[in-house]
Amino acid sequence: MDEPSQGDEVLKVAIDVVALDTDL
Repeated sequence: MDEPSQGDEVLKVAIDVVALDTDL
């Protein structure tokens, strides 16, 4: 894990998708 920024980006996208899917 040399680039935590990449993981953060993926997490952000995942959260965005989940939020849209759950329609919070």
